[in-house]
Amino acid sequence: MRIYSEESFGPVLSIIEADGTDHAVEIANDTEYGRLGRRDPAGQRPVVPRPGTVPIVNQGTAPMTAPDPGEPLRPAHVFDLLARLLPADAVVVEETPSSRPELHRRVPARTPLGFLSAAAGGLGFGLPAAVGVKLGAPDRPVVAVLGDGSSLYGIQGLWSAAHYRAGVLFVVLANGGYAIMDRLAEQAGHGKPPWPGFTEVSVSAIAAGFGCPAQRVASHDELTRILAEVVPSLADLQAPLLLDVEVAPDPTYGF
Repeated sequence: MRIYSEESFGPVLSIIEADGTDHAVEIANDTEYGRLGRRDPAGQRPVVPRPGTVPIVNQGTAPMTAPDPGEPLRPAHVFDLLARLLPADAVVVEETPSSRPELHRRVPARTPLGFLSAAAGGLGFGLPAAVGVKLGAPDRPVVAVLGDGSSLYGIQGLWSAAHYRAGVLFVVLANGGYAIMDRLAEQAGHGKPPWPGFTEVSVSAIAAGFGCPAQRVASHDELTRILAEVVPSLADLQAPLLLDVEVAPDPTYGF
């Protein structure tokens, strides 16, 4: 058994990961949670997927209007478009930590596996995980929503996506930095973080180098047009596509 906790500004919940081996049980018996025993596999029942879809529940989040001329795209603009266009059986794989609360509010998971995330437990999880999901569930539409900072932890996974023709739509929110660290530093009272951003890094250019088709997107109209063209046939996509979407970083971060 392993007990994992992450530094957080909110309530802390201990997560227990069970391992049925004798050695793991022996280690776990020396924890604050008491003595454990092995469970008979014969008495365990497999999890049965829930049939059908879950209706969308209005959480009181107002839709974002298109930005005025000269105003930047925000992550919420991207999420509203995805929520409107994605089918109920779509799988959203997320690794955009600075925008995660906004995504939770705006993009509902309506079927089993509708939302997948590592909860920041493994940096770089999102990009290769989306490739694996599509290869394992080729009939499902799969979209990976990634921050540009998060994508760089596993950017080489785009070669696998292209090589194995995994039809994933990668939506990279390009704010020119690893914004979650900026927000956490501010919440900890450290003021402006000392590290630089990386606005000169082009994720779409890197994707092209790995053989993955990619487009840089700078406007709401352009993003709307591309998603309207791609999403209806997303389940049948025979090659990956990366959208490198210019966004302004969210100024605050909250659970």
